[in-house]
Amino acid sequence: MDKGALPEFSAELSLELPPQGHDGARFHFMDVARALFMVLGIPFHVALAYTSAPWIISSPDHSLLLEPLPSMLSVFRIPGFFLIGGFFAALMLERRAPFDWLKGRVTRLAVPLLTGIFNFCPMRILSSFKPLNSLICATVTPNLFPMRISASPRFTS
Repeated sequence: MDKGALPEFSAELSLELPPQGHDGARFHFMDVARALFMVLGIPFHVALAYTSAPWIISSPDHSLLLEPLPSMLSVFRIPGFFLIGGFFAALMLERRAPFDWLKGRVTRLAVPLLTGIFNFCPMRILSSFKPLNSLICATVTPNLFPMRISASPRFTS
């Protein structure tokens, strides 16, 4: 091909796993899918505030238009994340030994999980005790424990 010619692009999409010696090219369709699922999380969580579903933030104004949205998005959004995660886990297993792969997963997933559990669970448990809850609410931030925030001007518990 000479320097002035444009490369030819094909509209065909191959979902086959790359061979063992894959050169590290990105799967742009997976990046787009992941970004789409993340962006759809915004209307999902906004709609939860205006539905009758119990959630940390709720509005006294319920919307019949937004009521089915969280259920519709839940059908494919989180399963889509799991499919993408499984796809890339399979690619990594092709390139690494199973023990090295598992060691990487434990480092990246279990360490933050355990750190969060040991840091946040005791705080949440302590905030549920009535005497401590009353003390915290009276001195620090009124009516924020338990953590149910209303969209109305007045906070309720």
